[in-house]
Amino acid sequence: MPERKNSKKRGGFKGAQERRERVKEQGGRNQVEYELVEGRYGGLEIRKHEIDADRRKREKEEARKELEARKKRKEQNLEQAREAAASRVSYVRKPVARRSFFSVGMLVVALLLGFAGIYWAVATKGQAPMTSAAMVFCSLILGILSFWYGLISFLEEGRNYVLARICIAASTMLMAAWAVTIFIGVRG
Repeated sequence: MPERKNSKKRGGFKGAQERRERVKEQGGRNQVEYELVEGRYGGLEIRKHEIDADRRKREKEEARKELEARKKRKEQNLEQAREAAASRVSYVRKPVARRSFFSVGMLVVALLLGFAGIYWAVATKGQAPMTSAAMVFCSLILGILSFWYGLISFLEEGRNYVLARICIAASTMLMAAWAVTIFIGVRG
C-alpha cells in the first residue's frame, strides 16, 4: 500500500468529507496513478488510473506553454504599469527651496522700509529728513538682495520653487518702482 502524504500541502479537504492523496508508480511505458479517497463513513477506497506516456508529455508541454504565457503576460503587465507610472503626476509634496525663505524675508523688510520712507516723506509734506532717504535706499538694496536670493534658490535640486518665483516677480516690481522714482527725482 502506498505511503500517505500530508493532505494540507495539497489544499486540505475537497468538499465536506473527501480527502485526496495521489501516489505515482512507474511501470513500463504507461504511468499508473492511484488515488486514495476517504469515503463518507470513514472507509478508504483506492482508485486506479493509467496514464500513457504520450498523454503525460502533452500535459507537461501544456503546463510549460501555460507557464510561458503567464510569464509573458506578467512582463506585459509590468511594462504597461511602467508606462502608466511615467505619465502620472506625482502628488508627493516637495519641500520649498530654503533660500527662497531668505528672499521672502528680505522682500518683506524692503517693502516695510520703502512704505515707511514714502509715508514719512508724505507726512512731512516733502521735507523728509535724511532718515527717510536711508530707509528708501535700504529698501532698494534689500529688493536687489531679495531678487538675488530668489535666483540662487533655483540651484537647489528637487525643491518647490513657487515662493522663489513670487519673490523674483515682486522684487523686480519693487526695483522698477524705485528706478522710476529715482529717475523722476533726478529729472525733476
